[in-house]
Amino acid sequence: MRNCVAGWHTSEKSGLISERPWEDSRGNVLLSPIGFSILRFEVEREKVLLSTLLHQKAIKNLVRISDSAEKVGDFNTICVEVFLQLESRQVPVRRVYFSIQHNYTPVKYEYLNPTKEGFQLSHTVEVQSLQSVGDGLWFPSSGIIQDGESPKAYGFRATSKIVVNKGLKKEDFNIEFQQGMRVSDHIANREYVVGSESK
Repeated sequence: MRNCVAGWHTSEKSGLISERPWEDSRGNVLLSPIGFSILRFEVEREKVLLSTLLHQKAIKNLVRISDSAEKVGDFNTICVEVFLQLESRQVPVRRVYFSIQHNYTPVKYEYLNPTKEGFQLSHTVEVQSLQSVGDGLWFPSSGIIQDGESPKAYGFRATSKIVVNKGLKKEDFNIEFQQGMRVSDHIANREYVVGSESK
């Protein structure tokens, strides 16, 4: 994606038009297609893929999948609840809604804060439209972030076609690092210096 319109709805109605994704003060991508999709979660300030988080929680039996479809905007969805173990009870902390007709692309996230009585809604992230970017692959082309207790809402809308890996081949992702360079491999979960024996 080349251009993105991002802004927020307040009484002042201000906004931003930019050629780069919207980022918050910590450099987190929020109001962009990737920010509304698989990189929506953070654990200890590290971005975590949605599939990784769900897998980790499922192992601990902290994930529940609804057994019926639910309408979210124009999407027919299945809801997945993610729980936190608090002493002897499980409290929902996230809900993710997956669009059935779009290969289970996530289209809504609800962030919940645990309370003594149960939970309260902190904020929602909702995709309003999707754009096909490949065979069976969709990216959000517009969406909003809504605070649970405030009328303030942040939104984005793609103003040009979303393109993923345009003109790139599989070989383009094979990167060779120079001797002596320190490499942090987040996929293999290791760090090493190129050319040293301690990989």
